[in-house]
Amino acid sequence: MTSPATFTLDVAGVTLPLRDARVAATYFGSPLPGLANGLLAGFVTEADADAVILPPSIPIMGGEPLSSVLPGGASSCAAHTDKDVHDGASGWWFYFNFAAMPVGYGG
Repeated sequence: MTSPATFTLDVAGVTLPLRDARVAATYFGSPLPGLANGLLAGFVTEADADAVILPPSIPIMGGEPLSSVLPGGASSCAAHTDKDVHDGASGWWFYFNFAAMPVGYGG
């Protein structure tokens, strides 16, 4: 697993600011030529989710803040909340699974 870092991830045209994001993966082979079962996890604060506007091309929710589709967010119709508190800020943890392959280094 990597050390935590803050960066912005573009997910299908939605710019997602992730705080304390970490990448982890299962490595295989010898001498570790590949990886599989990758996971990217990061925290999106409620303030950031309120500021991220979904693209207008998304049916029904386009033009609305990201928080409106997250349980517990402003204007969310969910009857429950998935919000958490991290470093004193409320928000949501996001988890992205990915498959990866080794990339050659030409430097």
